[in-house]
Amino acid sequence: MRVTQDLEDPRVQSARHWTARHWSVEENPGMGRQGLFYYYNIMAKALALSGSDALRRPAGDAIPWKRDLVAKLAAIQRDDGSWVNADNQLWEGDPALVTSYCVLALEYALSM
Repeated sequence: MRVTQDLEDPRVQSARHWTARHWSVEENPGMGRQGLFYYYNIMAKALALSGSDALRRPAGDAIPWKRDLVAKLAAIQRDDGSWVNADNQLWEGDPALVTSYCVLALEYALSM
């Protein structure tokens, strides 16, 4: 999947800044596990648009977002190859939906 990069787009810059301030692959910031896999998908898409393998925290240290996200998804993948969220409030108890989110997130992370 080819992602068009527009580093000057305010939406891309805003996504990068917000993600750097709230970085986590353990939770959906502010929501815990709710919508976690949708967050992974949207986060990966926004960061892929920025064309960078790393984010910079406000303090200046690097966050290797691609490595962190891929490692997290590999660690929580189920034996049958799917993913599922124990928090089903946003339909993320459905392995077909959650696996789709994860495949898209991985495609964004690995395509650049």
